[in-house]
Amino acid sequence: MLSLQKIFGKDDKFFALLEASAESARNSVQALNRVLLAPAESTALAQFHAGKESDKKITEEIGRELVSTFATELER
Repeated sequence: MLSLQKIFGKDDKFFALLEASAESARNSVQALNRVLLAPAESTALAQFHAGKESDKKITEEIGRELVSTFATELER
């Protein structure tokens, strides 16, 4: 099994981004639970949408960082 450290290198920025993405997903799920418990409340729906958008931006940043810093065996 491949180690995440081997794939992403030893730089902590990927782990920080992955943790931020996980936290954003967690917040989004909590907001979704609030939406399902109180469908008439529009603030919970806005929080859910904001969480999704936040995670989308983090995921895009992870992709950009992987493209710009990932080195294959041939490049080494």
